[in-house]
Amino acid sequence: MLLGQGIDDPYKNIEYFKLSNGLQVYMLSDKQVSNTQIILSVKVGMDIEDKANAGISHLLEHLIFRDERIPYHDYLDYIKEEGATYINGYTSQYETSYEATIDSNKSYWLVEIFAQMLLDKVVSDSDLEIEKKALQVEIGAFHWYHHLGYSLKSTLKYLAKIFPNKEDIYTNEFGLTQRKEYLDSYFYRKNNTDFSLEEVMHHYNTYYYPQNMLLKVVGNFEAKKMRLLIEKEFGTSQKQGTKTAKEPPYNATLNNKPHQSYKIGASKNYAYLGTKYILDDYKKYLILDAYSEYLATKMQQLLRNTLGQTYSVNDFYHSRANAVMTGVNFGSLHASLDENIQLVQKKIYADSLKIEDKEIAEALKQSSVYYSALEHDSATLLELISAQEYLQEYHQIFDSTPFAIFSSITKEEFQESISEAFTKQNAYSYIYSDYYFFPFDILILTLLMFFVVIVIYIRGGIIVSKQKGIPIYYTQRDVLLTRRIGNRFVLFWKFIVIFMIAVLLSEWSEYFLFMWIFDNPYYASSVDTPYSYVYSIGSFSYYLILFIVIVRVCCIKSLSRLDMLKEGMFFRGSTSVFIAKNKIDTLSVVPWSWNKVSHTYGIGIRFWKPLLKVTLHDARVLYIRSKDAQHLVEDLSKFL
Repeated sequence: MLLGQGIDDPYKNIEYFKLSNGLQVYMLSDKQVSNTQIILSVKVGMDIEDKANAGISHLLEHLIFRDERIPYHDYLDYIKEEGATYINGYTSQYETSYEATIDSNKSYWLVEIFAQMLLDKVVSDSDLEIEKKALQVEIGAFHWYHHLGYSLKSTLKYLAKIFPNKEDIYTNEFGLTQRKEYLDSYFYRKNNTDFSLEEVMHHYNTYYYPQNMLLKVVGNFEAKKMRLLIEKEFGTSQKQGTKTAKEPPYNATLNNKPHQSYKIGASKNYAYLGTKYILDDYKKYLILDAYSEYLATKMQQLLRNTLGQTYSVNDFYHSRANAVMTGVNFGSLHASLDENIQLVQKKIYADSLKIEDKEIAEALKQSSVYYSALEHDSATLLELISAQEYLQEYHQIFDSTPFAIFSSITKEEFQESISEAFTKQNAYSYIYSDYYFFPFDILILTLLMFFVVIVIYIRGGIIVSKQKGIPIYYTQRDVLLTRRIGNRFVLFWKFIVIFMIAVLLSEWSEYFLFMWIFDNPYYASSVDTPYSYVYSIGSFSYYLILFIVIVRVCCIKSLSRLDMLKEGMFFRGSTSVFIAKNKIDTLSVVPWSWNKVSHTYGIGIRFWKPLLKVTLHDARVLYIRSKDAQHLVEDLSKFL
C-alpha cells in the first residue's frame, strides 16, 4: 500500500529446496559480493545432554574438523591455507553449527569440503586425544579439587531451592515452561577426559545425518551450478540417524494482566515501557516492530531534543518462543523520571486510540530504510536468509517474503495491530529508580538492618538482662571465676542458620500472603511508589521482628560464658540467665545424653563430653557444658 515502490525485494532471489535425503538448503547469490559464506547447522546441542554425556556435542564439534586423509589432519588449517578468511564451529543449546568464508572463486570447492567434513569421517584415537586437550584449553582441565567445588555449589544450589522461585515473566505471565538448566562445568570437564572414540562416533552417527541438517550458502556464485553441486555432494549421502534436538513448543498465551515491576535502589533511573503480545502473525510483528522504532524516534525528539530530560530513547524487543515484549526504553534523571514515563504512556495510549495517517506513513518509511540500505556482503545475505527461514519454519509461509508482507501493510492493519497490542491489560513496564525519599535510602535501610542484627548478636544478652532486671553492671574485679561454656565457631554458625531461617520464613510467608490476597506471589514488585517504598520498610521491619523472635526461642540455652559472682552464677550470650547463689543446692558431674540437651547451657563441637549438673533448692535441674566438667565443679564449689 504505502511501500515497495522503487525498492527491489532483497529476498526474491533466495532459493530454498530440500534434497531427497532430507537436507534443507537455502541459497542466495549476489554478483556484488566478493566472498562466499557457508553455514551448516546440525540439530544437536547441550539441551540433549545429561550428567553422563555432558560435553559430548562440543567435543564432537571439535572432532568434526579432524580427518586422517587431509593435510595436517585438520580441516580448519587446511581450509585456512586455501584462503578462507574465517572458519569456525560452535555448539549452542539446540544446534551445532560450522561456518567458513572464502573468496568466491573457491565457492564450489568449499561446498565439496563441507560435505566431506560433515558426512564422511575418518578419525582415530589420536585425533580424539588431540581435540580433548584442545578443548581443555577452552573449558579448563579437570582436577581433583573440582569435586569439592561442585559439592559446595550443589549444596548452595540445593539450599537456594528452598526459597521461593524468582519471578519469571515468561513462565508466570505467558505460561511457558521453564528453561532447562545448564549443567555445571564440572561435568563438562570431567567427561571430556573419559569419552572414548566409540562413544563420540556413536553420537555422530545418531545426530549427524542429512535430514537433521540445514545448509546455507550465500555469496557470488552461479545458483544453478551450486544447486547441482549440492545435490551431488550432499544428496548422495544416505546416512540415517535416529535423534534430533527439539526446542520447547511455541505455545505462549497472554494472561491479560499488566506487568509492572518497580525496583528501588538501582544505580540509575531507567524505564522500559511497552506491551506484551503473542507472535502469531508475521505481519503484526513487522507492524509492532516498525511502531516501536518510530515511537522511540518521536520520544527521542521530545524527551531529549526538546526537554533535555534523557540521553537517548531506544526501542526494545525481548522474546522467548512466541512470547514477546516490545516498546521503548530510556534513562532519566531522578527528578524527571515520572514525567518522562507519563509522556511516553500518554503517547502510546493516544496512538492506540487513533494514530494519524501521516505518522503511519512516517513509521513505515523509517522502517523501510532497512530494505533499501542493505549492504552487499555475506553477513547481510545470511541475515536475509534467516528472516526467510523464520517466516517458513515458524509461520509456515512459503509463497511470500518478509519484504512482500511488509509492503502489503495497510493503514487499517497498522492501526488495528497497534490498538489490539497496546492495551492497558497487556501493558508492560519495568522501572528502575535510584531512590524515593533520599539518595541511598534502600542501602541505608539495609545497612541498618545488618547493624541491628550485629547488635543482637553482640549485645543481645545485655539487652535481655536489663529487661529481666538482672544485675549486669559488674566489673572484672567482681568476677570470682569465669569459664567459656560455648564454642565461638558453633555459636556463630548457629546464629547464621537462624539468620537464614528468618529470611526463609519471611520470604515464604510473604509469598503465600500475596498469593492468598492478590493471587500473585510477586505482587509486591508490581506496586508503584510510594507503596513499594512502604512495602520495603515494612518488609525490613517484619524480618527483624521474626529474627528477634526466633533468636529468643532458639538461643535461650545457647550461652557463651559463665561468670561466677558473689551473688551467684551469671550466664551471658545472645540471651542471659542469672542463678542466685542461695538457690543452688548441689553440683555434680553426669554423663551427656540426648534427654539433657534441652536443659543444657552452652554449646560445643564435642557435645558428648560430661556435663556439670546443677540442682536447685526448688528441685529444678540444669546442666552446663564444659571443657572439663570435673574441674569446673571443683572450682565452683570453692565459692558455693
